[in-house]
Amino acid sequence: MSTATASILSKAKEKKEREKRLAQSQEDERLKTVVRRLPPNLPEDVFWQSVLSWVTEETTTWKAYSPGKLRKKCDSIEL
Repeated sequence: MSTATASILSKAKEKKEREKRLAQSQEDERLKTVVRRLPPNLPEDVFWQSVLSWVTEETTTWKAYSPGKLRKKCDSIEL
């Protein structure tokens, strides 16, 4: 086998491995969505019911809920 043939086979093998890694990374691709500024008194079950059309067992593999926070500073308007 000549070095040119070995080089071509080596490049073809590298290309195939690159394509395999790319396909694997596309399968493992994940999307993270963050919903900010939720009301502090919003119950978790009400939130999940409101996003049910987008977040289902088929569309997600993982989900988490963090409740909104109360503001420490009161922004009142003085007249």
